[in-house]
Amino acid sequence: MRTFAEFLKQGLVKKKTKDESRAKSLIKGAEERKKIMEKYLPLNEETAVQIVEECYDVIRELLEAKLSKDGYKSYNHEAVISYMTNLGFSRDEVVFVDKLREIRHGIKYYGKYVGLEYAEKVKDFLNKIYSKLKKIASD
Repeated sequence: MRTFAEFLKQGLVKKKTKDESRAKSLIKGAEERKKIMEKYLPLNEETAVQIVEECYDVIRELLEAKLSKDGYKSYNHEAVISYMTNLGFSRDEVVFVDKLREIRHGIKYYGKYVGLEYAEKVKDFLNKIYSKLKKIASD
């Protein structure tokens, strides 16, 4: 995986004015997405794909909120995920989210399928990092 600095150098991330309003909106969207998922999407074979997509979007929105607060605009999901390294997440956590990005891309654009077992792992992972990620996005 490329570093965040490489994405900046390549122009896939741009330095811009800090945007607190956009950050707040993204955080609110991620919170609502997570609440709706927990309330209306029971984890089962039929919802596995949707759960994986929702979990990915919660993570991505919180990371994009932090980027906005720090004065960056990303034009690439991989760049957004690479920023996790700058935020103190472990290599294993970053690799997990990057793999999730690839799988979500396959679901969204190529009709790939994921099963219940993977959806459980993703949901457990989100629950594990959500508080830390939300705190970082909010700071």
